[in-house]
Amino acid sequence: MESNCPGGWFEDAGEYYKEAISIASDGRIEIELVYGEAIVPTEEQLDALRDGTFDMLYGYTAYYKTKIPFLQVQDFLPFTVPDGKDVWALYNERGWGEIASQEYAKYNVMRVTTYASTPDDSLFSTKPVRKWEDLDGLKIRSAGTTAEVMDAAGASTMWFPGEEIYSGLASGLIDAATYSSPATGYSFGWHEVTDYWIRPSIATCQSMEMLANMDFWNTLSAADQEMITQISEMGGWYAAYFLEIYNSAVALDLVRAAGVEVIYWDEDSIKKKTEAGFNLLPDWDDPAAAEGKQILLDYARFMGYI
Repeated sequence: MESNCPGGWFEDAGEYYKEAISIASDGRIEIELVYGEAIVPTEEQLDALRDGTFDMLYGYTAYYKTKIPFLQVQDFLPFTVPDGKDVWALYNERGWGEIASQEYAKYNVMRVTTYASTPDDSLFSTKPVRKWEDLDGLKIRSAGTTAEVMDAAGASTMWFPGEEIYSGLASGLIDAATYSSPATGYSFGWHEVTDYWIRPSIATCQSMEMLANMDFWNTLSAADQEMITQISEMGGWYAAYFLEIYNSAVALDLVRAAGVEVIYWDEDSIKKKTEAGFNLLPDWDDPAAAEGKQILLDYARFMGYI
């Protein structure tokens, strides 16, 4: 089982999956966990899963959005909806789950479950970013649509694996980074190389997924498939969402004590960030992506977000 994020990131549920699946199967199924780029580079992990290099993969699937167009729509969640409940609703009540499953199946991949990651994907910075306009000219490590939104504000973004963010900040290669939550930032020691943590979250929520190689998945009994699905769903929401909310509050208290200034954006900056996200939504030719976009817009109107 491969995580596409580095070992030690706070919201990782891998150890939960490993222990719970071993207990539930009475030791018949044992999980070997692998983290980050230990086997193949991040951008190649979906191909490696398809080809059976490993059996299961979980984490931030927007890394693969050039391969599956629907994931491009999914990656706009942080700038179009405010909460993890919206991820649940879109996938379980509004049809995104069926679309994602059919698109992954074309890639010989089973979508086991989708869950929301922490609603606290923060900006960790060496420079004060007190409002939206202060992003202009910053060098920021970022990924996916978050990077596109930062670029729209005038930032210069680049991507490299999470394992390298500490050195990037310490060396001055980047001025700031968007990545996960305050709890993760604290666990990686980024308060040692930054002076400012920007709140509220730059990316309000993101979807994470547990995926499986389809050939491997089909070797499992229906009972084992259901067991792994339920454990994956519970582990994702527990570790990556609910537990993260509390521990991020604890982390912010600790970094303040260490001398980090926690900056809170005003409503005007938050509004500009959201508007940038909606303005960047393209019209996709891919049928699944186009349908996903329409569902997202209909849901946002239904909830009163637009």
